Amino acid sequence: MALHAAQSAGRQLTMPVTGSASNPIAFPQSDGTPIGDIGEDVADHSTSGGNIGVAFDGNTDQSHNVGPRKNQAAPSYIGKDWGAGTQRVVTRFEAFGSNSIGFSNSGGVPEANVRVHLEGSNDNFVTVVPVHTSGFQTDVVSGAAAPFDEAVSDTQAFRYHRLRFEPVVVADGTPYTGNCCNIAEVRFYGYDAP
Repeated sequence: MALHAAQSAGRQLTMPVTGSASNPIAFPQSDGTPIGDIGEDVADHSTSGGNIGVAFDGNTDQSHNVGPRKNQAAPSYIGKDWGAGTQRVVTRFEAFGSNSIGFSNSGGVPEANVRVHLEGSNDNFVTVVPVHTSGFQTDVVSGAAAPFDEAVSDTQAFRYHRLRFEPVVVADGTPYTGNCCNIAEVRFYGYDAP
């Protein structure tokens, strides 16, 4: 069972974070350790914006300069390590693009498609298990990206969960050459493995 800490009357209490298949919960944003390859704290010159933890601070209204981002047309990863001895089933996730340019910025080319994959692992992605794949279009010219909210039917439990954002060709067939992805916030919902 996963646990998180709370302060009460000067002492630390440990409370279970459970939920169930019939009653999934929003996992606390403070649970687990953020993982991924985007944000200024990642050792890669192709990243910028805020550090990866900003995507789990509870604020869905952040610009591409504040939230983590990756400055290349390549897949981007962001997720959580729930911790040793903890496995969770994710039944829903939400991802919010930046409030300034949305999820991606293709340099003025409209309608870049971004495909989103939920992936799980119990060995820090040495073995990657595809859990769910979806796609959406975002208006990269105006940056008007609606929050991405997706239900997941797979019930496999994992220690690690991540979203892989993958830019693909734009609607008219022009190859995508912009940035992916600009993340304001990511949320996971579900329940602890029994």
